Amino acid sequence: ENVFATVTVPSSSSTAQAEPYTPPTTLTGKFSEAFIQDYLQGKMNGVDFSDPTAFTNTAVAAIERNTQSVRHTTADIAAIVPTTQESARAYGNTLQEIAIKYSLPGENEMVILKRALEQKDPKILEALTPIERGYARIIRDTLLVPVPDALVTQHIAILNAYEGILADILAAEKAFDDPLLTLARTRDYDVHASALLYAYASLAQTLVKMGV
Repeated sequence: ENVFATVTVPSSSSTAQAEPYTPPTTLTGKFSEAFIQDYLQGKMNGVDFSDPTAFTNTAVAAIERNTQSVRHTTADIAAIVPTTQESARAYGNTLQEIAIKYSLPGENEMVILKRALEQKDPKILEALTPIERGYARIIRDTLLVPVPDALVTQHIAILNAYEGILADILAAEKAFDDPLLTLARTRDYDVHASALLYAYASLAQTLVKMGV
């Protein structure tokens, strides 16, 4: 007799009404599922996990690969114009006007995130929404600015720095739903913010050298 043929799934009020499996949609859920699957598959294949360095490094690389911000290139610039004092001055003034137009006074986005986590209150994160929209609009308008050809490098650096911070804010908004995404992005927020400061400082130095 085939013993396995007699094995049946136990039925109960809980299992009978169980919901069908729904694949995770968050980075936290997807990563957790993949991590367990890879670990169990490795155990079945005889992988030695006494030194988990390679396994965890692969996991960290996967997290970083899935939490990258948008990266702009020269192809994203709406128009590149000849560099003159007039075009450089117009460019610098336009960037300043855009930043002033959409920047909001108030707490820093990471201060808001910290308070929400400390108080375990998702509603506090709602304060991030207008900040997120402000950054998105800065990026949108900056992409439309004609760029003097001598300032293309600085322009791309500014755009990518803005994208880095925007990605951090978007991840912070999901702190209670997708904590791994939030952690993976916001741990380097200071690096992204410094990149924006450095990009503007580099632009300012270049403009000064041009007599603007």
